Amino acid sequence: MVTIKYIADEHRVRYETPYGSKYPTYHDQKLKEIFQIKPGDRVLDVGGGSRPFAYASVVTDMFFEDNRHRGGNSLQILDNIEYVQCDILSLPFKDKEFDFVICRHVLEHVALPDVAAKELSRVAKRGFVEMPSRYNEHVHGYPEHLWLCDVKEDRLIFEPKSFIRNPHKNISRKLHYSDPEFRRKFEVENRYLFCTQLYWEDSFEIEVVEKQAGVDYFDIDNPYHTVTAYLDYALNYMSFQLSQVESEIAEMLKSAQNLLPNNIFLRNIINMYTNRSKMEKGRYVSTINELINIDLLKTLKDSDENDPSKLFIQQLSDPPLVSIVVRTKNREQLLLRCLESLNQQLYSNIEVVVVNDGGKDVGLVVESLTVPYRYISYEQSVGRAAALNIGLKHANGEYINFVDDDDIVYAEHISTLMKTIVEKEVSVAYSDAMLRLEHKINDDWITYENRLDYSRDFDAELLIKTNYLPILTVLFKKELVDQSGLINESYSVLEDWDFWIRLSRVTEFEHIKQVTAEYSQRIDKDNATQNEQSAFASIRKDIERRYMSDLVL
Repeated sequence: MVTIKYIADEHRVRYETPYGSKYPTYHDQKLKEIFQIKPGDRVLDVGGGSRPFAYASVVTDMFFEDNRHRGGNSLQILDNIEYVQCDILSLPFKDKEFDFVICRHVLEHVALPDVAAKELSRVAKRGFVEMPSRYNEHVHGYPEHLWLCDVKEDRLIFEPKSFIRNPHKNISRKLHYSDPEFRRKFEVENRYLFCTQLYWEDSFEIEVVEKQAGVDYFDIDNPYHTVTAYLDYALNYMSFQLSQVESEIAEMLKSAQNLLPNNIFLRNIINMYTNRSKMEKGRYVSTINELINIDLLKTLKDSDENDPSKLFIQQLSDPPLVSIVVRTKNREQLLLRCLESLNQQLYSNIEVVVVNDGGKDVGLVVESLTVPYRYISYEQSVGRAAALNIGLKHANGEYINFVDDDDIVYAEHISTLMKTIVEKEVSVAYSDAMLRLEHKINDDWITYENRLDYSRDFDAELLIKTNYLPILTVLFKKELVDQSGLINESYSVLEDWDFWIRLSRVTEFEHIKQVTAEYSQRIDKDNATQNEQSAFASIRKDIERRYMSDLVL
């Protein structure tokens, strides 16, 4: 029988068993007793959407409708709890509004843990946090985690993870699923070995260790690093051959595919797992073992470097001119980043037409272009749609691609689109683009998620119902505008959707299931954004009114 006693000192309340000192993190009733949470106390659970603290007054999560950040676990709704969608880096609560805050397995995901810690101690009088321990992180190598977490003298220490492959040549994770007694010892009796925990009052200290020169750190924004981590995790789970982990394998492979959707090597692994029932068992197991022991990072990179679009460019004797129209307004640094990506295009015969829609002059930025360009600048704004039309009129290219100043296009962007147009003998082709979700921290915009929202084959009727074509993904023949008409300048938003619908009446589009670019969506509450949302609803209704009659009922 386990004897439980409570030890109180000036710093913390500890929960002790014969196996060591730790808190029973997911035993809500015991936590309530240990932390002496009283009826009427205001309790905040930060990041607890998939497993809310039963005694919370308020639960926050970054996304309630999208469960990818919760490992595929759906949102749990409990009675008498208020749910607030927000970011831990900017909690929408008053100072010391809560008597207690609990934050379980969140901080290891956060790019700025020091900012998050200040927010937790700002909104609550005391609280409890838990993260995987350094040992746990090294053994299991969780792909989405950014930090090695320690606690020392009531101070949390966050050290950046170095890029060390974790091929999981241990059996602990398999035992975790197949041996209930092992799992109990892992999750309960010896939790202090696997998790870093801290109870605090009023505030707590945090130290973020600086990166050292010469160390290859894990970079979550490097898709090859992150996909390698996902594959290590998935391949280890595949080797277990346990039905209990199939959903986790699928989630890991899906996350990897979102980052490198066109990587042939990754695609082959996914196909192998999908068709595993058709493979001879011994061959399946030996293939997994081989994959675990190869250099995944190098193999992933090599697979992408053999992209067929690069070979196509060399075969074109007289490549058509492509005009890339870039509209910009008062976003100098973003424009510079965008133009740098255009300088890297593998397709050689391009020109860039930059239209400054009434913003600060960016002539010096435009001069950073190493390809032929034209710069048209207006002192007063002419509007988003008019800026595109102006770019169209100044474009000399046989084909047109629209790009906004906050977009990034990959080196193979134009070559991939043009390859399809030439080989399929079509006039319009479109690829896929990754969406970057960003929020503002102090004066900086921070990316907190990348995701692929649209990857749909062409359907003219569906296009009337919803715009599944991010503007930067489409390359079209300029002469089609004579039949479709120019961009509708009465629309302040959704002007591209209206244009695509009219273009689809003239010709078919060809879809390329390959990510060749990135676009951003910024979470902001300024007036411009709110006004845009109002215009969005009004213009959407007008577009639906114009074209819904075209649908076959």
